[in-house]
Amino acid sequence: MLKGHQLAWYGSDGKLVQERLLPGATKMAVDSDGVWVMTVSSTASSNLARLNKYANSGDFLGAYPLPAPGAIAIGASSVWVVESGDVIHEYGKTPALVTSN
Repeated sequence: MLKGHQLAWYGSDGKLVQERLLPGATKMAVDSDGVWVMTVSSTASSNLARLNKYANSGDFLGAYPLPAPGAIAIGASSVWVVESGDVIHEYGKTPALVTSN
């Protein structure tokens, strides 16, 4: 079973603003709008991957279900997820799949 990770937001004064426990967190990427966190939950038959978006304030903005876990790369207006093999998905900064190859 995968263990969770804690993601914390601190204000400019150094005080804790918000924190979240992210079970199964595997990868993280930061952009100007906040943070993207990939989580993977294992079941008996499969791994369920999600790409979660949090605002700079720590508020949850949305999530994308992913076909498989992979690498995360941040673009100017989107986030890219590279799965095992040559499959690349592009997700917009707001929860919607933009393109897939």
